[in-house]
Amino acid sequence: MGKTTLVQCVYNDARVEARFDVRAWVCVWDRSDEAELTREILQSIGCADDTLCDDGCSGLDSLQEKLEKSAASKRFLLVLDDVWIDEGKTEEENRSVWNKVLAPLRSAAVGSKILVTTRMKLVAEVLNAGHVVSLDRLRNDDCWLLLKEVALGGEAMDFPPEVREIVRAIVAKVKGSPLAAKSIGQMIRSTRSTQKLRALMNTEISDSIILSSLQLSYQHLPGHLQRCFAYCSIFPTAWRSDRYSLVKMWMALGFIQPPTEGKRLEDLGQKYFDDLLARSFFGTANKDQQTYYFLDDQMHILAQHFSAHDCMKINEDIPVVIPPTIRHLSVSSDYLPQLKSQYRLGRLRTLLVLRSPSLSSSHFPRKLLAKFKNLRVLDLSESDIAELPETIGQLVHLHYLALCSMTNKLPKSIYRLKHIEVCVPILLFHDNHPGGVRKFVTAKHLKTCCCIRSIEAFDVLNSALLRIQCYGPRINMQT
Repeated sequence: MGKTTLVQCVYNDARVEARFDVRAWVCVWDRSDEAELTREILQSIGCADDTLCDDGCSGLDSLQEKLEKSAASKRFLLVLDDVWIDEGKTEEENRSVWNKVLAPLRSAAVGSKILVTTRMKLVAEVLNAGHVVSLDRLRNDDCWLLLKEVALGGEAMDFPPEVREIVRAIVAKVKGSPLAAKSIGQMIRSTRSTQKLRALMNTEISDSIILSSLQLSYQHLPGHLQRCFAYCSIFPTAWRSDRYSLVKMWMALGFIQPPTEGKRLEDLGQKYFDDLLARSFFGTANKDQQTYYFLDDQMHILAQHFSAHDCMKINEDIPVVIPPTIRHLSVSSDYLPQLKSQYRLGRLRTLLVLRSPSLSSSHFPRKLLAKFKNLRVLDLSESDIAELPETIGQLVHLHYLALCSMTNKLPKSIYRLKHIEVCVPILLFHDNHPGGVRKFVTAKHLKTCCCIRSIEAFDVLNSALLRIQCYGPRINMQT
């Protein structure tokens, strides 16, 4: 219903800026760790990252002491966007977490405020909200203005008389949903045909007006954008992705059409992403001064609806039969051993592995990995896979490889992969493989967060970078 959009208007209002000495905006999502949340608040108010390192010297007590000093005697505005309650904890445990996180703000001046957005009424109770604003659906007149703004790009313009009446009737079908109004506005923007608009007006919309209107919006997408969007259904609902990684996945899978002369494939992929973003298929969120993208609940349902034959997510403890048409799969690491008996694995193009519920470190079954003969994308970034077997060298078609932060050892066979375009993040410079990065000189792109373990490895990095084209974010080196 536009909660974040509304709060952004408040947060950026000149009167609000003038009233508060310090302002902070934190996208909470599903995080419930006191130290992490405190660190996010400090980062938002501009504290240097090197003073907030995640080690013993910057534990919860130290972080909260910094926050208390930063807030002391100042009028403080804190926005906590998209707050959820950890359903694995009791209400008292959840209340305790937030009491600890917010305790340092008691030093702030009178008039300080905390503004929260949430989909859960229980959040208001846990945070002892003094005032609750429930967003209702928009009035038809407001939906009309929003739809017209999206369709025409400005209120000064108007629809031709023969179109205006039809669009008014369409607005009534939106039933106050800003998301549906924006999506239909995008559709109307691309056509002035009264015949097409009447067909849209006469479309039967049942069950959910939002999902139904989004289905129409999806059907109006060009085929290449439909495929790129539907693919995103394999990600969990809480998944946040940077645009660079998602575009690289599309490229690895051959979703990007051959570019015209003078354009790179990556540039065309970025245009695909921008086209979907402009049509409101992706939501945005900020973390650590970076922008991340996600599918909201309705968009996720939409993507699943149109990708059912190609994409699949396997939830925990649910026995499933994987259809032979599935090419893109996401599972938890706990489920990996069961895949061998359930599926002809050679058909997979994407495998996304998520962290196991037990939170224990896992290994990729050696014989299982060798089955993925046609795999193009292997994403372990959100898993607990700490070590890969030598059989990864058999994945000769692999283009995109993303490893989790726990990975501390790479098999030597990984250097046989001649088509790797992205490794995120990957310890190519570990002492176990000195000079290993030289063996990746055929790689087109290398995005990596490197932990340099020795002076020799640092020298290897300098010489190797002279021979590797690096696109995307700069390499982050920590000494």
